[in-house]
Amino acid sequence: MLQATVFIGWCLALGDGSPAARDCVALDLGFLLMLVGQILSSLVFYRLGRVGIFFGDRLGHEVHWCHAFPFSMLTHPQYVGAVMTIWGFFLITRFPHDDWILLPVLETIYYVAGACLEADGARWTGRDTEYRAAPPDQSATEHGEDMSEPRFRTIWLSDTHLGTPDCRAEALLAFLEAHDCDFLYLVGDIIDFWRLKRASYWAPAHSDVLRRVVAKARAGTLVTFVPGNHDEYARRFCDVQLGNIMIVREAVHRTADGRLLLVLHGDEFDAVTRWNRRVAWLGDLGYGLLMRLNRWLNRARRLLGFGHWSLAGYVWKVERALQYIDEFEQAAAREGARRCMDGVVCGHIHKFAVRSIGAVLYCNTGDWV
Repeated sequence: MLQATVFIGWCLALGDGSPAARDCVALDLGFLLMLVGQILSSLVFYRLGRVGIFFGDRLGHEVHWCHAFPFSMLTHPQYVGAVMTIWGFFLITRFPHDDWILLPVLETIYYVAGACLEADGARWTGRDTEYRAAPPDQSATEHGEDMSEPRFRTIWLSDTHLGTPDCRAEALLAFLEAHDCDFLYLVGDIIDFWRLKRASYWAPAHSDVLRRVVAKARAGTLVTFVPGNHDEYARRFCDVQLGNIMIVREAVHRTADGRLLLVLHGDEFDAVTRWNRRVAWLGDLGYGLLMRLNRWLNRARRLLGFGHWSLAGYVWKVERALQYIDEFEQAAAREGARRCMDGVVCGHIHKFAVRSIGAVLYCNTGDWV
């Protein structure tokens, strides 16, 4: 906007009221430069998205490196597109006046200097590598020494259902305390607002889980929260950043080996929750009764010396449930293939899975209930 104002002001201030010469070659070249420049800029916006364009990775956002066109041919296609647009604009509006070349030359120098400074910044901060530099207290891992707290690049969690008696908050808290990561994805249904509307329940361990997530964010972990259907209230805050915590409708994660994974909760692939809210509510009520029965069974198992057993997991083995799971997984894989992704990470159906469906890697994060 500022550049456009300067350009228009320049033309108005220096224009003598006579139109620029109708040089067909200059006009054609100007329109061609503007067309190619805008195509490059549009492709950059398409590849990086709104967050990548307007925020970048300096404000805590995870902006993945892109190697597809136009980045496959140009290191800074956004700068090249802007410079071509500027040259085309002044060829059309000011050529052959003496001043037509001055601003394009200054803008070219400005963008070249910006590209050089950006390259130097990436070299010094290590943003040109896939992994972030490890903190000083992790230098021992470079020499093969054992660490008390294992560190992973990325951890995905979903369907914790905080705010319900069925949430295994203590186990989740122990997991978060024992594992550190660079990227933490909360893939929906983290807080069960549906259940909280019917019955108020909030154990101290549930608050401890949230505090632990915030502590990880303060320590440098990039936390991406993708709300699900049970915490859909948070979807109205999508694209809001709270420190190192980003709330988004969906995300794309680049793995260490360069694969792109679409991260979303998965209720988009569930026709019941998407189109029939009343049936979805009844299904959630039935699931709640099932989980209550599961709690009673596990209390009896503990008295007899047995471990935790999931009644819901057993129900998933019913033929109709298996068909529902297969339809869900196929829909998720189709969406990943449609978007040219290498894989899909989702939750929603509470059924852990990591398998290939065609050319797409399907990953379901399971649950913590």
